[in-house]
Amino acid sequence: MELPQIMTLLTQLEADNPPRTQAALLQYRGGGGCGAWDCKAVNGLWYVIKCQNNRQDRTYGLPWKVLTTELICGRLGQLFVPPVCPPVCIVDIPDELASAVIDPNGEHPSAGPSFGSQRVDGAIETKAGGNINLVPPKQAARVVVFQTWLQGQDIAALVSHDGSGTMFLSIDHGYYLTGPQWIESLLTAEPSVSLVLLPQFQGQVKLEDSQLFQGILDELTSLSEIDIIKAFAGIPQEWGASVDFRAKLANFVLKRRNLVEQAVSTLWRGVA
Repeated sequence: MELPQIMTLLTQLEADNPPRTQAALLQYRGGGGCGAWDCKAVNGLWYVIKCQNNRQDRTYGLPWKVLTTELICGRLGQLFVPPVCPPVCIVDIPDELASAVIDPNGEHPSAGPSFGSQRVDGAIETKAGGNINLVPPKQAARVVVFQTWLQGQDIAALVSHDGSGTMFLSIDHGYYLTGPQWIESLLTAEPSVSLVLLPQFQGQVKLEDSQLFQGILDELTSLSEIDIIKAFAGIPQEWGASVDFRAKLANFVLKRRNLVEQAVSTLWRGVA
């Protein structure tokens, strides 16, 4: 699909209302550069949320990089079966709730639309010492392909807290696509895709088998272009990402798909 077609489709999709919920309770979570919050929403679910005044986004200004990228990547992760990351949605913070809580720096979270990733109990982040040794290789390959496709930076994952390896999900996608800030020149240049690999997987022989990756690579290339483009629609206006900008971003992501296999093949060809 060419860029003008993507633009037309995104414009049409803007009329759809993406899933969103409202925050009912906020508790400061901390950790990482954003200063995330734990949030119980009116739908009864708990989310880890990042607000509009998070420290990373306000460094660079509009359009918000972290919130937009987190929501897009999270939606794309839900297209796989099974999903490769937790469910995500827009979480609206009422004014009265935002003004009632403060973080350790004495700041209130911004009211309005925030990014929410559904909280996963019984899991620990790889950055916090989560053990991935028992993660099944095929499950690991799914995350490697996903993070490589979306140009992951500052990558992380959730793994079973008990070390069993039964859970392995990609999280913390704010620095994906073009890094910690938007670099628009990357969106219009010919794509260059390099292997993205969690540090704990470096040098692991169990990933040096092309058969582990064939299923997820086939799934990636078979994803509907329309479903992928839908992930870029319905971004809150407050986040500042215009339809024109998001069309370029969607085109960037679509063009990267066919280059992922070559990038991950360095694992079994000994070039990584």
